[in-house]
Amino acid sequence: MLEHKPIIVISGRKGTGKTSLAKLLSKHLNLPYISSREYYERKAKERNISPTRQNLEALVSKLHKEKGMEKVMREMMSKVKLHKGAIVDGIRFQSAIEHLRKKFGGGVFVIGLEASARERFARIKKRGNEESRQTFEEFLKGEKTRVENHADEVVAKADLKINSPKSVENILQVLKKKFNL
Repeated sequence: MLEHKPIIVISGRKGTGKTSLAKLLSKHLNLPYISSREYYERKAKERNISPTRQNLEALVSKLHKEKGMEKVMREMMSKVKLHKGAIVDGIRFQSAIEHLRKKFGGGVFVIGLEASARERFARIKKRGNEESRQTFEEFLKGEKTRVENHADEVVAKADLKINSPKSVENILQVLKKKFNL
């Protein structure tokens, strides 16, 4: 039996629906929502860096080198009482998952999201941000970043892999059964 509620991590490439799913699960399971993007955006602001995707990806690499993954994860998760569980959106490094599993053991559950490049591109086009103005070719070029490649590793090792989640109900059933929620 778990001593705490689960830490549910949502991972995948950009445009797979991580944030949408994480927020829905947070609401349905009454677990706090943690966004890795918001953490890195705060760090960018502290350093007077514009929070573009390219700048954030460079900052991610820099912070991981400066502080190490364990310290980055501690800072990211610091505002949540983890014994009460959490939904963590956007973890894209297997070393971060390993850190959480070392700390929380079987209470960490990773959901890996997959979707075709065309489907993800269509979702990003609807966002109305800087990325939504790029062409499909530019989108594909951006797919080759270090961060996106690391996301593939996390998804490959995920506890549950989902291709383009359309219904949260099936995911909720799996999580409720596994963690007696």
